[in-house]
Amino acid sequence: MKISQLCKMIEDSIHGGKYPLEDQQKRFANSLQVINRSDSDDLKRSSEIKIEVRIQGLYIISNYVPNIEHLPGVIEVDVLDSFKIPCRRLGQIMQAMIIIILKRQQSLQRNYIQQGGEVSVIMHVIT
Repeated sequence: MKISQLCKMIEDSIHGGKYPLEDQQKRFANSLQVINRSDSDDLKRSSEIKIEVRIQGLYIISNYVPNIEHLPGVIEVDVLDSFKIPCRRLGQIMQAMIIIILKRQQSLQRNYIQQGGEVSVIMHVIT
């Protein structure tokens, strides 16, 4: 089996919802890329296998030796675990950005009210 085929199969499985994912992970599933960064595309003859799991600008690269028993399954499980790490990080970044935006909006509203204006705002935040 070619490493690139394995990467594509795993990526398609995650895109297609084969694995149970949390809501936050489901939002990032279609952004997932599983990329072969090995020098070779041959799963059995490669001296070192490198798989990159990327979501937007965050990525994790894992290295494997080809003599691991059940290597395709090991890579599949590892890719799924590696996918969850940047999902958590991106979720934290999004929450921090929402908090910053809300605080900035509240600050602007306070300044506007202090200058004698009235504010009627409905705030809706998607988390």
